[in-house]
Amino acid sequence: MEKKLSLEERELLRLLQSIDPERKDVEFDFSKDLDFKRFLEVVAEQGIFPFIGVLLENKNEVPDRVRMTFFTQNMIVQDRQRKLRDELQIVATQLNKRGITPIVLKGFSFLEKYPDPLMRISGDFDLMVKREDVYVVDEVLCSLGYGMEEYGTPFESEHGIAVSQNLHHLLPYCHSSERGSYMIEVHQPQTEEYSYFGIDEEEMNRKSVPLEGFSDVQIARYNDLDLLIYACIHFFRHAQTWFWAIRFDINLRLFLDVFMIAHHISKMKDGWRRFVERAEQVNAVRICLFTLIRVRLIWPNVCPDWVIEELSSKTFPFEPPFALDWNLKHFQVTYFERLFRAPESFQRMEETISSLREQGLVCGVVEKNVPIKIDEDDVPEWQFFGSHQLEIRRPPESKLEATFDWDEDYFYGSFLLEKPELICGTDGLIWDKIRVLLYEPPSHRISIYPKARNKVGVEIIKMDGWIISHYEIGDWSQIEDNKWQLKVRIPWEVLDYTPQSGDKRGFNMEIWEYKEPKAPTLNVLSWSGGRSGCYYGTIKF
Repeated sequence: MEKKLSLEERELLRLLQSIDPERKDVEFDFSKDLDFKRFLEVVAEQGIFPFIGVLLENKNEVPDRVRMTFFTQNMIVQDRQRKLRDELQIVATQLNKRGITPIVLKGFSFLEKYPDPLMRISGDFDLMVKREDVYVVDEVLCSLGYGMEEYGTPFESEHGIAVSQNLHHLLPYCHSSERGSYMIEVHQPQTEEYSYFGIDEEEMNRKSVPLEGFSDVQIARYNDLDLLIYACIHFFRHAQTWFWAIRFDINLRLFLDVFMIAHHISKMKDGWRRFVERAEQVNAVRICLFTLIRVRLIWPNVCPDWVIEELSSKTFPFEPPFALDWNLKHFQVTYFERLFRAPESFQRMEETISSLREQGLVCGVVEKNVPIKIDEDDVPEWQFFGSHQLEIRRPPESKLEATFDWDEDYFYGSFLLEKPELICGTDGLIWDKIRVLLYEPPSHRISIYPKARNKVGVEIIKMDGWIISHYEIGDWSQIEDNKWQLKVRIPWEVLDYTPQSGDKRGFNMEIWEYKEPKAPTLNVLSWSGGRSGCYYGTIKF
């Protein structure tokens, strides 16, 4: 079933939009039909209960019982913050004795940018230290009663550090005693191989500044420019999964962190110009661009338009179509998919989906194993497991077949649409882009992907899914288009890879059909397999 945006969710979004000082057109009064009990549940789900509590403490239309709920919550937040501050003081004191000044990545660092200290609470500490200090930090934490564990499973420190040293933080250190229950995530600058897009965390660490509010102890935080960059990194880590799969259930607290710090940047002299320069200096342009575009969906004035244009010019032409995609497998719409569409656009989509249902054009996924031919011996290990083929059901006779093969010189891909006459309004397999993913888990992926219509290109992609290089390799001369069948031939030499018998690679192949925006028709037909998971068909406008 589709998830409708409830009145309580709409009211929460309106309330958040009203805090933007640049938007004079937004005035907020609660709807008379609002269910405050359900509203509190929505606020709690989004992790911003303290923020909304402070925001509404002087709202007359808030019922007394709701006001009391917020008051009680604020007392809990105040007590928790006091305990967290005391614990951080204890940990930092012992680290200082060993010559280590920890950098607090969020928590109290972000809290400095909120107008009220009760507006944000942290459940744990995130401490950045030097890579060479990790084992000393481990020794100090263990002496304070902390132990490394993950999901309740304890780990010996040496083993835990070894298995998590290339992640953005080590396995959590947990502690519970009369001092309270705490969790510390120890971060270290990532190596270039495992870093998010090669962000220079060492440079960010070098420019850290003292964290205010602590006496007789040395604790640091990122400077204001780097603090916004880290807020964008933190946002991205929670918003991105493998293979460009963008999560829409992002906690609203992540949006608020970016908004509050960005608001502070706006007050600085030449703040945004300095921010763009700093983002480029530490190689964080793409993450900042991605995050600010997302946050602007709630607060359009979070940064000037020229900032987005400037960041875009320093990376690649950026359009976020993924924010508008629908998962047709179950026709589910998540909370943020509603947020990302204007009401009139959303209404058009509902009408289109209703029309597709009436025509019986409902997309589903069926499993299919396809052997890949490497050489004359046809190595059986190249059987793909978990392969999927997208078909158009009702009538099931019309479906897209994807086949592929290769020899020593070329990769070959072919798409064939069977019985196209059964699909209303389709004039041919008019393709917009072709994508072939070939990757070797977990080190790298290779993507054959066109930059423009009727072009085929190659992208060498890091594990996190962002392009680090692109090569044009051909045009129509390598593509046969027979209206209902499309064949592609790609030379291997441009991939700097020669297929070898016994090699193990993941694989994905897609064709994206092009339609004019006004055409209410299915515009993505795809096939995927291997460890890459399944790309579902989407409707776009």
